[in-house]
Amino acid sequence: MFRELTETELPSALQSTQGKQAFFFYTPLCGTCKLAQKMCTVAMEALPGTTVYACNVSRFPNQVQAWKIESVPCLVIAEGNEVLHKVYAFESVDKVYRLLKACQTL
Repeated sequence: MFRELTETELPSALQSTQGKQAFFFYTPLCGTCKLAQKMCTVAMEALPGTTVYACNVSRFPNQVQAWKIESVPCLVIAEGNEVLHKVYAFESVDKVYRLLKACQTL
């Protein structure tokens, strides 16, 4: 499931669990972001209990800069505040599924 974050909730989300976490950065009016979000939703349906934190980039300028997010949509896999992987090209549901499956500690 997607869980929308506010900037004040981000620090606690980063430290709330141990292991890898997924963050989906988007802008509300971006058509490509909506398509990527649907792909993530389909992948998450096959992975019950998976949470992806949704982050509107306009509300996260500090994190966008810190993680060097270059464009949206962007799926970030992080452990704590360390970026392990960034995906900008949402080529297939299978690719998103495999990436989220590797984060089963979500």
